[in-house]
Amino acid sequence: MAVNVYDELKNALTQVKTVLTEGADTIRPAVQAIAGAIPQVNELLAKLVELLGLLKTEIGKLDTSVIPIDKVLPFLDGAKTLLDSAKKVLPESEGPKVDTALDVVNVISSFPTPEQIKAEIIALVDDVAALIATLRAP
Repeated sequence: MAVNVYDELKNALTQVKTVLTEGADTIRPAVQAIAGAIPQVNELLAKLVELLGLLKTEIGKLDTSVIPIDKVLPFLDGAKTLLDSAKKVLPESEGPKVDTALDVVNVISSFPTPEQIKAEIIALVDDVAALIATLRAP
C-alpha cells in the first residue's frame, strides 16, 4: 500500500497537539524541571520549533496549482448526473451497482482541495510550534 505522507504528517501533528493541549499543565512543569537539570532540553525544544518552521516553509512552497482539481470536478458532476439518469432507465436489479458508483463519486467529490490540505497542515504546524514553545524553561 502506498504511503500517504499527508495523512502521516497530519496524524503526527494532531497527536502531538492533542497531547500538549490536554496535558500542558502536567507536561510544562515536568519539562521545565528536567530542563533545570539538563539545559539541553531547552535547545531540543528550540530545535523542534525551528524544524517546524522549516516544515511550514516547505509546505508553503508546494504549488497546488499543478493538481488540476478544477478539471476533475466537472467530470465528477457529469458522472453523477449520468449515474442518476442511468438509474432511472436501467433495470431495478442494476440499482445497487449504480448506487455503489454514486457512492464513489460522492466520496471523491468530498475530498479536500490541495489548498485546504495545505492550509490545514500549516495551521497544525503553527499550533504545535506554539505549544512546544510554551514548554521551554524561562
